Amino acid sequence: MATRRKVVLKDVRHIHICGDKEHYCAHPRHCGLWNFGGGELALVHTHARWDYKKTYPKHAWTEHGYKWGSVILLQRSTDNGETWPEENNVVIFDETTRRKSAGRSWSRTTLSAT
Repeated sequence: MATRRKVVLKDVRHIHICGDKEHYCAHPRHCGLWNFGGGELALVHTHARWDYKKTYPKHAWTEHGYKWGSVILLQRSTDNGETWPEENNVVIFDETTRRKSAGRSWSRTTLSAT
């Protein structure tokens, strides 16, 4: 039987990676976070335009939910997560194309990482 050891976190800092008052960025647990060593990190998450003044994001899979207007976005840092330059962003999957093919209109998702 394996022995569990207690992990104690010290000097924890929170760094804002993505999202603002017009964008919903969430669910990295569904997509992933990787540490490749040497300061290189990769984060994959859902990224969508959202008007928080009107409502909080609805369930992902409903017709009016954020998922229909989202992309799955890969963001990369090469300095241990201190910065996440926009030029490193890669759209892995674009849900907005599915909405368009279903005959629904949607404005293109802005990929600003501010």
